Amino acid sequence: MVSPYLNRYRNAAYLQYMKDVVKLVNKEDVNTLLLKQPRDRLFALIEEIDNAYSQAKGSALTKNMKVYNEYRDKAFIGIKRVVSGYSYHYDREISTSGQEILRIMQIYGSQVIRKSYQEKSVIINSFLDELINNSKLSEAVAVLKLEGWIENLRKVNNNFIQKYLKRVEESAANNNSVSVTDLRAGVSKVYRKLLNHLEAHNTLSDNKAYGKIITEINELTSQYNSVVNARASKVSDAEYVKESEISNLEIPLTEEE
Repeated sequence: MVSPYLNRYRNAAYLQYMKDVVKLVNKEDVNTLLLKQPRDRLFALIEEIDNAYSQAKGSALTKNMKVYNEYRDKAFIGIKRVVSGYSYHYDREISTSGQEILRIMQIYGSQVIRKSYQEKSVIINSFLDELINNSKLSEAVAVLKLEGWIENLRKVNNNFIQKYLKRVEESAANNNSVSVTDLRAGVSKVYRKLLNHLEAHNTLSDNKAYGKIITEINELTSQYNSVVNARASKVSDAEYVKESEISNLEIPLTEEE
């Protein structure tokens, strides 16, 4: 069977994929096919992960985290595009300054805004520290008059980190909560057992319904995997953030307490 990239599916896609698998199984007579028990186990775990995902998604802190994460993404890309433009400037000092800052940004890779929350926070702080502590880069910032951009990136990144830590505290305070990440491992295990049942029965039985389900799950899996492949094929932050998103950006310039 086609192997799904389960570890690479985002939570929403992972949850929907599992629901779709159950729907495909339910199209056939699960009692006749002896699939009711593994189907029921998977369905029960899907309900658990659905509840956990809904709670996390509904958290006000989670929503604030996403907002500030988008702010810092756009601020980082904005700086990158500004210095990239300056690197072609007719004035030698300005073009050299743009090239210096662009070179540092490229060291961190072309997909910074697609990193995990924590990794992105570290990268942005490291980048900002270099601009302050490296005299050559500090001069480049002054030449290009990027102080406003840099200060804004620092503020939105710090705001995100504060929201992230509060979200961690909120999760830790709720001793009865189970994270989506924790539940995914159990769901994946039961999912694979269901597939093992399908493949075994398909080999030993003449009932064509098994092959039909397998074919449909393979097609479903290929479609979900193609989304992951398409996302991975984006080679740069510039492709990830649309031009319109940058030009219409509204970022709060006041730092939250």
